Amino acid sequence: MSVKRYLFLMLWLVAGPAFSDTALEDPAVVTVFSYIYNQQFDKADSALNAHKAEISDFFETFLAIDLHYWKCTTLNTKDEYKSFEELLRTSLPENTDSELNILKSMVVYIYSLRYYYKKINLVRFNITLMKMKLLEKEIHLETLAFVENGAEIMKIYHSIYTYFVDKLNPFLQVVHKNTHSADLALLEEKCHDDGLIISTLAHYFVGKIYLQFEKKPEQAESHFEILIRRFPGNIKFRELARECRQSS
Repeated sequence: MSVKRYLFLMLWLVAGPAFSDTALEDPAVVTVFSYIYNQQFDKADSALNAHKAEISDFFETFLAIDLHYWKCTTLNTKDEYKSFEELLRTSLPENTDSELNILKSMVVYIYSLRYYYKKINLVRFNITLMKMKLLEKEIHLETLAFVENGAEIMKIYHSIYTYFVDKLNPFLQVVHKNTHSADLALLEEKCHDDGLIISTLAHYFVGKIYLQFEKKPEQAESHFEILIRRFPGNIKFRELARECRQSS
């Protein structure tokens, strides 16, 4: 493990215990999130607008981008993809001179990577990846403390980021082989988190990792089954569980 990655991991471990679950269980945030993951996009959009005054800037950015990412990948139309690209553009702060702007930028880059990977746009994927690596240097303890429980979301996405970057770069797979296990272990731990948002994101990404990268569909299926029970309106979770059974 590189010195830089070791220091960043230690930062996460030190920062983690400082945050409680109260913000993640905020009724307004949970309501919007639940609508998104039940694929009730109109209700999610209405709830997000209705509760703007109650939701922090960080969570408003996270929920808005997450909502439109799910919407465009579910509806799969040119207009929705175009709308999502415009949202990414307008959601990116002009500078990173504040803790909030640093983390909002990171959220935009994370969803940009997911989007460009899905669209197989390698040029934009790699450009975004370089920007993200530079921004990562600006994340420190005070930055994470600024968003309180938002740090737990960033912790999950950082594990996803390091896992996929190493997996997608064949030159790093041997060097960073042990970090794959560490990132996956952290995500599996978060599956047992008391917060709805954290545990949901963890179950989803662990399931996807086992299905698509680790090639262990039998281990992936249980995560999607949990998500199906939690969000019965989500068609994607059912499709992923079915894919697991067909691949076993």
